[in-house]
Amino acid sequence: MMSWELILKSKALVGRKANAPNIWLHRKATTKNLGRPMKAKPEKLSTIPIQVPEKEFERYYGFFADFYSKGGWEKFSQGSVQEGLTNISVQRVINDFERGKIKSYKKYSNELDEQSDKLFSRTIKSMKATSVYLTTYSRNKIREGRDMLKYANDLERSYDRGR
Repeated sequence: MMSWELILKSKALVGRKANAPNIWLHRKATTKNLGRPMKAKPEKLSTIPIQVPEKEFERYYGFFADFYSKGGWEKFSQGSVQEGLTNISVQRVINDFERGKIKSYKKYSNELDEQSDKLFSRTIKSMKATSVYLTTYSRNKIREGRDMLKYANDLERSYDRGR
């Protein structure tokens, strides 16, 4: 049986059509996190599964990361307090990308991901050291030190860090 995906030559499968998804987009979130691409399915988040060809994984993942960083999902969101994406809107964006209507010029790689993870870890470590210094030795920045430590711990426990 001929499906519309074959007729349109869509390479990516979205939602229930994705038998072995390899990218997940954050479905329900605030506008800051809406459409955030992830390489592994998080346990407690509502996500949209997407299956892309392994040979083109980096290209698609790079596109989703670029589209997310530009706030591209905001115009496709529905809801007021907590925004949400639909499979149909994601499929439309993918179709536009595959047809060349949406361009992505950023290049992502595993090496850049590793470097950014190292920098992120160093930043958290530095924030913790600074917060200890502020809460221990400063008389007028104690609250800022506590807030910095709380934020550093939140970053360290965030879902995308795998903890």
